[in-house]
Amino acid sequence: MNNTIGEIVTKTINSLPVEITEGEAKLFNSFPIEEVVPVLRTLVQDELTDPIIASRSFDALLKLDALDKVDFLIDLFDNSNQEWRLVCCQNLSKFNDSRAVEKLCNIVLHDPSPDIRFCAAESLSIIGGPAAIAVLEKVKDSDTGIDYEGFKIADMAAKAIEKIRTRYE
Repeated sequence: MNNTIGEIVTKTINSLPVEITEGEAKLFNSFPIEEVVPVLRTLVQDELTDPIIASRSFDALLKLDALDKVDFLIDLFDNSNQEWRLVCCQNLSKFNDSRAVEKLCNIVLHDPSPDIRFCAAESLSIIGGPAAIAVLEKVKDSDTGIDYEGFKIADMAAKAIEKIRTRYE
């Protein structure tokens, strides 16, 4: 990796505000993606990174034009702590992509965290289609989990089913 690009990316990320500006996004997009992504991913995933810097790095990654964002979110979900897994789950709902729906269906069925299963059901209410209904029906009928605020995953699954059906009727 070209250290100059890594240094520029790191210096830019270390500035404020939290959200990446249009100019910063343009700067990052001017660099070769194979050099920018590793720097930003390291800043996101390093447990020692300041949370604001990690958040800016995540925002920058999502503003890279050449990055397959769904693939990135799925991979980050699979390789991160619970906080980042929750963020990935929420962000997958921004992409009407069959890979995102498939991942969210898998998450809502199998993730050990009730908070993340709840988030997956909520995200499916936004981008899920008829194929997600069968998964959500199973969750509605069998998931006894409760998220950190006391909301039942089964209830969120039922709401998601209704939202999906409303969109496709």
